[in-house]
Amino acid sequence: MAALGKAHTLFLKTDGSIHALGTNKVGQSAWRQNVKQSGVLKQCIVAGVKKDDPSVKFIKIACGEDFSVALSEEGIMYTTGSGE
Repeated sequence: MAALGKAHTLFLKTDGSIHALGTNKVGQSAWRQNVKQSGVLKQCIVAGVKKDDPSVKFIKIACGEDFSVALSEEGIMYTTGSGE
């Protein structure tokens, strides 16, 4: 599954992880703040979860202009990016 924002794209992989490419000016791609843009897929960072920890799996994703939303299989909604 893929979701498109203004200048970023999220990809939900079959293992439940999320990867992104594009811009991250306001954190919409869920990377560390020092990464502003990438043309290569990078795994999104989930607060409190180690990078390769399979305990959080996502089932749906969506993007707005400068934000991203993901729903975990436990029914928890995660957001990142602009709060506007």
